[in-house]
Amino acid sequence: MSNALHKLQLTTSVSFATLDVLLMYAEAVVMSGGALAEATNAVDQIRSRANLPAGVNVSGAALTGANIMDEIEHQRVMEFVMEGTRYYDLIRWGTLQQMLQAHGFPGGASNVDSDKHKYFPIPIGEVLSKESLDQNPFLAIINRPLN
Repeated sequence: MSNALHKLQLTTSVSFATLDVLLMYAEAVVMSGGALAEATNAVDQIRSRANLPAGVNVSGAALTGANIMDEIEHQRVMEFVMEGTRYYDLIRWGTLQQMLQAHGFPGGASNVDSDKHKYFPIPIGEVLSKESLDQNPFLAIINRPLN
């Protein structure tokens, strides 16, 4: 592999990691009720990289507490379109069922249990080998045998 290609791949990886961290930070600030200015600053860093104006959303409206989460969601879609993270974003935001229905998959939407699908199972080997560890309650199909 040429040095130029390796440098491009490394730069791209670092850029994706930086974008992901900025968006996760902005989302965490908004969801925890933190300062809007901090979340807006993180979103603006992403928008400026794409030569987009700061302080506004995709429609050109000023970023506010009411619309900043929509802009964060939009930026995650735009930045990570081929990264395979959308499903996990929709689960985290609690909108998977709504999106499946809106995009013509009502059968898939009826199979979504928002509580159950919010967590990954703890590997059964870990549950069985650690006395103090129990499976997530919504996923407790197999748990520790009763003594």
